[in-house]
Amino acid sequence: MPSEGESYVSTAIVGTPGYLDPEYYRSSVPKEENDVYSFGIVLLELISSEPVIIKVAELNPCNITNWVRPIIAKGDIWMIVDQRLQGEFETNSAKRAIEIAMSCVSLRSSDRSYRTWLELLSINGEGPEHYACMIDLLGRLGKLTEAKELLNQMAVEPDATVWKALLGACRVHGNVELGERASLCNLGHKVKTPYAPSMCRN
Repeated sequence: MPSEGESYVSTAIVGTPGYLDPEYYRSSVPKEENDVYSFGIVLLELISSEPVIIKVAELNPCNITNWVRPIIAKGDIWMIVDQRLQGEFETNSAKRAIEIAMSCVSLRSSDRSYRTWLELLSINGEGPEHYACMIDLLGRLGKLTEAKELLNQMAVEPDATVWKALLGACRVHGNVELGERASLCNLGHKVKTPYAPSMCRN
């Protein structure tokens, strides 16, 4: 226990195994890039429908990133995407999603940032449904500030799927103010009278 007048800061590593950034293990210093790594893990789970720790044949259990990387090196993304789809998916969209996930779990934390997602989405001219996916995942992680930032910087006009994703996150995390705005903007799309972009974006 710290003596009087001193502060106490725990350096114990806290988090769920498999989702923690390896760099966080080494430094014990939490930072934004650690959250980006966790986001990438969640995205890989959603894409593949595989658990974060995978048992591959007779090999020892490995992290999902170690399972994905050699498959990507072979260019066989069909092995990564949820096998229950039986190959019935849009290839370019799957590639973009995997690219974003892998950029988030880059071994160098300096290569990871929320800006990475925005750049990839903008460069590839993705539609609002891809942004909605990102906003939904940010919401699952409780990153509503980052979800709002992504929304404000979208290269396309947000549609109902985007507002619904944000609204769902606001309900879960109790953000009434942002939730009310998402609800109004979503309503505007439903009745074909969209609210002013300045009101819906800022």
